[in-house]
Amino acid sequence: MRTIRTICALVLAAGLVLGLFAGCGGEKAAAMGRYVEETVALPENLQSVLSAGVNGDGDLVCCGVTREGEALRFILPLDGGETGSEPIAWLGDLLQGGGTVSGFSENGGTAYAIVSDSEGKPALYVSRDGVTCEALPTPDWAQGGMRLNPGGGGNGGGPQTQTNPGGQGGQPNPGGGTFSLGGGLRPGGVTALEDGCLITYSMDGGVRQYDASGREVRKYMDAASAGMGIMNAQGGGAAVYGNTLALASAQKGEILLYDLTDGGKTGTVPFENLDAFTYVGLDADGLLVADNSGVYRREKNAWRLAVDGGLTSLVSPSLSVQLALQGGGTDYYVLVNGGISGMGNIMGGDTRLLRFRYDENLPSQPSQTLEIFSLYDNTTVRLAVGEFQRANPDVRVNLQVGIEADGSATVDDVVRALNTQLIAGKGPDLLVLDGLPLRSYIEKGVLEDISALADKLAAAGDLFMNLMSAYTLDGKVYGLPTRFALPVMVGGKDALADFGSLSSLIEAVKADSAPEPFLLRRPDNLYGSRNAPMFAPDPKGIDGGAAANGGVLMNYYEACAHSFTSADGSLDEEALTAYFAGMLALTDALKTLYPETDMDSRGGMQAFVSMGRGRGEALDMGSQDIAQGRALAHIQQLSGVGSLSMLARNLSGLENMELRSLFGQNQYYPRDGIGIVAGGGQRDLAEAFLETLLSAEVQGSLLSGAFPVNRASLRTTLNDIQEITRTVMGETIGDMGFVELCETLAVPVLIDQRVKEAVAAQCQALLEGTVTPEEAAAKVVAEMRLYLAE
Repeated sequence: MRTIRTICALVLAAGLVLGLFAGCGGEKAAAMGRYVEETVALPENLQSVLSAGVNGDGDLVCCGVTREGEALRFILPLDGGETGSEPIAWLGDLLQGGGTVSGFSENGGTAYAIVSDSEGKPALYVSRDGVTCEALPTPDWAQGGMRLNPGGGGNGGGPQTQTNPGGQGGQPNPGGGTFSLGGGLRPGGVTALEDGCLITYSMDGGVRQYDASGREVRKYMDAASAGMGIMNAQGGGAAVYGNTLALASAQKGEILLYDLTDGGKTGTVPFENLDAFTYVGLDADGLLVADNSGVYRREKNAWRLAVDGGLTSLVSPSLSVQLALQGGGTDYYVLVNGGISGMGNIMGGDTRLLRFRYDENLPSQPSQTLEIFSLYDNTTVRLAVGEFQRANPDVRVNLQVGIEADGSATVDDVVRALNTQLIAGKGPDLLVLDGLPLRSYIEKGVLEDISALADKLAAAGDLFMNLMSAYTLDGKVYGLPTRFALPVMVGGKDALADFGSLSSLIEAVKADSAPEPFLLRRPDNLYGSRNAPMFAPDPKGIDGGAAANGGVLMNYYEACAHSFTSADGSLDEEALTAYFAGMLALTDALKTLYPETDMDSRGGMQAFVSMGRGRGEALDMGSQDIAQGRALAHIQQLSGVGSLSMLARNLSGLENMELRSLFGQNQYYPRDGIGIVAGGGQRDLAEAFLETLLSAEVQGSLLSGAFPVNRASLRTTLNDIQEITRTVMGETIGDMGFVELCETLAVPVLIDQRVKEAVAAQCQALLEGTVTPEEAAAKVVAEMRLYLAE
C-alpha cells in the first residue's frame, strides 16, 4: 500500500484532570472520528451506471442502464429515503435493437451520449429538451466496429467528472461498451459542459473539446504523450468543473490543469503512485483522488487522506474505483467494480456503490490489530482483508509483505528476519505459507494445530475436501489452502498415452521426427497424422522469473520437485541430478524441433488478463498450437479461469480431446495457504479471518493465479465464464471435465521458495554448459544444508 502523503487526523486536545490527590496526572484523550463504510442499494435490475453527481439538495443522482436495455435516472436521497427513478426515454430508444452506450453526461438541461449500433459503429447524440435527440456529425470517428457486448445496454466508458450545483454531469467508467476495429477515433466517454459544449475521451484520440455543434475546438493530450489513467478502460484520470479540466499523467506522476476557455495550462499537482487505476475528481472544493488506498483531498497544497482505504473494502485489489465524489455534507460516495480490467460488468463485474459516513463517536484508529505476514504480496489475502474490514470496523488488518515487487531483499534475508521476530515472540498472528519452510515451522512449534477449525469449516461449507489436507502432518492440520492450481496435459487421447512420466515425455520428443514443426493450418486428420510434432513447449519466459533465463528447465519444476525433495525437507542429490539431466535432454530435443527463431516468435503469442489491481494471468497458448496443428499434445499449469477458458475455447469442440492430470499423478499446488502462529495473541480474530478467506464473498471473486477451493464458487465462476463466452463471443464451450478432475486431486506439491531459487540459479550455467548436472545438484544441496541448519 502506498506511503500516505499527508494524513491530518482529527485529534481532540487533552487536558490535565485535576483530582483529589496531588500529583495525579490525566490521560490523553483518544483521537475520535472516522469514516464508516455502507453499501448503497442500487436498483435490482441495474446493469451499469453511466453517470453520477449531486443535486442542489445534496441527493445523489445517477443515470444507468438496466439489463433490459432501459435507460433511467434514479435519485438516492441524502437522508436515506426511498430511491426514486424515471426513464430517459430518448436514450432507451437508441439502445433498442442491440445498441450500447459507452458515454453519457448531462449538464444544465443538455445531455450527450455516445451510442454504438449493433455493428459497433459509434455516434454522438445530443438531447437539449430531455425528450428528443439528434445525431451530431463526427467525421473523424470510427466508421466501422465490432461488438463487445451484444446483450442490452453496455457499460459506461471514459473518465469521470464531478457535478457542481449548476448541474454539471459526470460519468463513471466501469469499462466495456463497444470498441471499433474500423478507422477513426474510438471515443469511450463524454462530458457535457456548462455552455453546451462537450469533452470526449478515447484511447486513440486523447482528450478533445467540441462546440455545441460537434465541431472540434482543440485537443489536449493523447495516450502516447501522457500515459494517462483515462487511457486505461478502468481508469478515471480526467475531470471537469466549471472551466477547469484536470488530466492525470501517470508517466509524470502529476495532475495537469487546463483552462477550457482558451486551452491554456494553468498548473500541475503531483500525486505519488499515480497510475491507470487512480480516479481523479474535481468539484467546488477542489481536487480529490481515489484508489485502493482510500479517498484523498487536496487542501492547502497538500493531500489529506479523508477515507482510509485500509480500514474499508477499498483495500481489495480486485476492486477498481470508477467514480468518487463528495455528497451533501461530509459523506463520500465511491462506485467500484470488481470485473476483469477493461471488461467491467461484462466479464464477471461486480458494481457496488459505497457510502462513507463520518462517525465522530468512533475512535480514529481501531482498538485491535491483526498482523499477517506474506513472503510475497497476495491478492487473495488482500481481498479477504477488504471483506474482513467491512465486517469488523474495530479491527485493523496489517499485511506485511516480505519481498516487494521493486525491492532488493532476498528470500534468505526475509526469512531470517521473520524467524528473529518469531523467536522473540513478536511475530505476526497469521502466516501465508506460500514459499516458507513449512515443515521446519511445524516441527519447531511455530504453527498452531487448527484441526478443530478445519473440521468446522468442512462441515459448514462446500469445500473440495480432497484439497484440505495440503498442510497436514501426523494427522494434525497446520494450515488451509484457499486457492489451488494444477499441472495438466491436454491433447488427443492417443498422444497423451505416450506421456506417462517425465522420462516417457523426453523419449517421445526425442523420437519425434516431424519434418514441418510449424504447420500453418491444421491437418485434415489431426489425430491420425504425425505431420504435426508430438509436443510443443511453452514459449521461453511465458511464466516470467527464472523460466525466462532457464528456458524449459524451470517450466516443470513444481511438477517434479517432489521427486528430489525428501519428507524432512532435505534434497536427494542423485534425484536432483536426474532432474537436471532430464531437463537438459528435453531442451536439446526441443531445440532440434523448434529452431531458436521459431521459439522467439512463439514468445509473443500469449495473452494477458488483469483483474483490477489484482495479479494478472498470462494465458498459455499451447492449446492453440493443438487446434492449429502445431502439436498433438501440450503440458501446462492451469492457474486460473482465463487459462481454462482459453483451453476450452480452443479444444472443447474437437473430437478425441482429453484433459488429464500431468503424468496421471493427481498433483495440485496449494495456493494462498494460511496458518495461525502459535505464539500470536489474536487467536479468535485469526480464526475469524481464515473463515473469511474461505467464505463465498472471497472464494467467488474472479481472481487470476489460481482456482477457489470452494466447489460451489468454482462451478459458479465457470458457469459465468461460459455464459459470457456465449453471449459476447457467440461460442459455446465446456470445461473439458475440469471440475471432475479436481475431485481426483490428492497429492499436494509444497514449494519452498528458497529451494526453488537455488535450483533456478543453476539453470543458466547448465544451459551454457559451464556446469554438469552432477555439479549443479551438488551446489544446490550444499547451499540448502546451510539454509535448513539455521
